[in-house]
Amino acid sequence: MKSDLAFIQRTLVPGGGNEAFALRFLNELAKRGMRVTLFAHRVAPELKERFECIHVPVFKPSSFLKNLSFAWFCKRLVREHEFDLILSNERTPWQNVYFAGEGCHEEWLKQRLKQVSAWKRWLIRINPLHFLLHLLEKKCLTNARLDGVIAFSERTRKELLQKYNLPEDKIRVVYHSTLEPRPDDELPDRAQLRKDWGVPENKLVILFVGSGFERKGLRFLIESLPHLKSQEYSLWVLGKGNIRPYKRLAIRLGVSENIRFFGQNPHADLFYRAGDVFVLPTLYEPFGLTVLEAMSQGLPVVVSSHAGASEIISHGENGLVIQDPFSPSEIAECLNGLFEAGKRNSLGVRGRDRAKEFSLQRQVDETFKALDHFKQSRKSGGMD
Repeated sequence: MKSDLAFIQRTLVPGGGNEAFALRFLNELAKRGMRVTLFAHRVAPELKERFECIHVPVFKPSSFLKNLSFAWFCKRLVREHEFDLILSNERTPWQNVYFAGEGCHEEWLKQRLKQVSAWKRWLIRINPLHFLLHLLEKKCLTNARLDGVIAFSERTRKELLQKYNLPEDKIRVVYHSTLEPRPDDELPDRAQLRKDWGVPENKLVILFVGSGFERKGLRFLIESLPHLKSQEYSLWVLGKGNIRPYKRLAIRLGVSENIRFFGQNPHADLFYRAGDVFVLPTLYEPFGLTVLEAMSQGLPVVVSSHAGASEIISHGENGLVIQDPFSPSEIAECLNGLFEAGKRNSLGVRGRDRAKEFSLQRQVDETFKALDHFKQSRKSGGMD
């Protein structure tokens, strides 16, 4: 059976930023009447009703085998079909267009190695998983079938150009989008939410949302807390990950009573509504969709310059940008200025206005422009 296009992603269920982008993008394709075949290991039930789905098996004992087996089986299965266009949100070796949602693996490792002990650096360097991810990324970005790459930030575009010596015009930047927040009358009252969670109105609620605590910089955020000028705050941590080392760190620093871990929660908008400040001091982030989500809810955001989302923020106007996410004192300096309600409100209002510029319609339209450009370049025999 001939389909308009194929879309490759190992897991197509609600989860992180890559999954959120994929689900939104696929739903938009369906609205436009396009026939899509999904190649995935796990697929949300609603997608199975709308698209043809081809199951890609994986070997599960380790991350190494999961990544290797998915890429290998995916290539075999995709080659058995005929498509106008093959899109991949994974590091796979058989696609026309790659969405670089994971960024550049080598750049992430550089940042990660800065914060670990010598012993752990050695373990990371000899871990075969990293050799595999380097290899898959290289094959993905240098294979002859690749027409182009869509990056979600200028930072990622520059990293991939430098690492793989790609033609400049082979990578297009399309920033992420945020969905319209639910109307106020569909959400619980802010005061009632805070009452239910036992937080007085005068306490500053700092939100951290994101799975992968090490990469997202949770350690340095916790280390910034003793430097805050007031004890009238509460840090709420949402996301999936091992919280034990962070609880130990908080106890050692004497701030454990000020931190609450909520785990992964599908109703993040309730926390945005109850919170006062959003912080993402990430060490490496190709974009950071949660930043846009927080901005669209009117929360002032404090984001690392190592996140692609920092490119859409003007420091001091519609958000605050941390230049060094490894610096607890710089994180604390930004947060200390936000104990003042007037400053929070000002940044929040301008941040919400900025977020409105990044609609799903804009992202999809720009993505299709990029796809059309890659298609025309393929027909003409090369990039401009």
